[in-house]
Amino acid sequence: MRAVILLSLLLIAPIASVSAGEQSARSYQAHEAQTAQQVRVARVLHVREVRIQAKKTPTGTVVGAAVGYAAADQINDRRTARVVSSVLGGATGRAIQGKFYRRGLEIYVQESSGKTWAIVQEADVPVQVGDVVALVGARRSLRVVPLN
Repeated sequence: MRAVILLSLLLIAPIASVSAGEQSARSYQAHEAQTAQQVRVARVLHVREVRIQAKKTPTGTVVGAAVGYAAADQINDRRTARVVSSVLGGATGRAIQGKFYRRGLEIYVQESSGKTWAIVQEADVPVQVGDVVALVGARRSLRVVPLN
C-alpha cells in the first residue's frame, strides 16, 4: 500500500507543476508564434511585486490525504494516528498549494497619448520606473517588454 501512495505522489507532482501556466513576457503560446502583434511604446510609471495564483487544483488535498494516510498507517494508537495524519496531511497539502504561486509584477505604463495601462505578468524581465517599454499584443493579452 505504501508503494502505491508513494507512486501516486510521484505521478501527481509533475502534473501540479505543469498546471501552473505562465503569464510571462518571454513565453508565447503556439498560436501566437509567427503572428504579427501590435506594438506601442510607453513609459513605466509604477512597478510593484504581486503573486500570481494559478488555477485551483485538488493536488494539494490529494497529496496531503495520501501523506496523512501513510503516516497514520505507521502508528498503532488510533488517537495519535488521527492527530499525526491530520497535521501532516494538512501541512503537506498547504505546502503543495503554495507552489501554485509565482512571483509577478503589476506594471503601470503610460503611452504618449496619455492612455494608462496596468499590466500583470511574471517577474521574469527587469522593469523599473522610468523605463521605456514596448506594449506587445492586444488589449486582452498585453506584454511589457523593456526596450533599454
